[in-house]
Amino acid sequence: MARCDEFCRPCAYHGQATGGLCCDYLLITGNRRGCPPGTGCTKRVKGKQLDSLESRLFRGRLGRQKAASTARQAVEAAMKEAERKRRKAEYNREWRARHREQVKQYEEERRQRIREERG
Repeated sequence: MARCDEFCRPCAYHGQATGGLCCDYLLITGNRRGCPPGTGCTKRVKGKQLDSLESRLFRGRLGRQKAASTARQAVEAAMKEAERKRRKAEYNREWRARHREQVKQYEEERRQRIREERG
């Protein structure tokens, strides 16, 4: 727990678990604060102190669950995108196999055109 000064007393995230003022932002939200405790803090929220340590920890777990859910969704989306790309590549391979002669003819015509343009 990060030690705070009197600047933090009206903040909703301040706690007194260690005998002095401390910042419970990490416990409550499940995220790092990203700034120094005390007067340099950018996460300060004026308001009444959150109910009890149990409710703060519960809210923190909800925040972490939400973050985990968001991460899970991102992983699932990436997996879906990878599966879509794999299917597309498979479809393209199958299409080329079915139309091999047409593809060869097209490529030969294309090479011929390039030679004529250069020549």
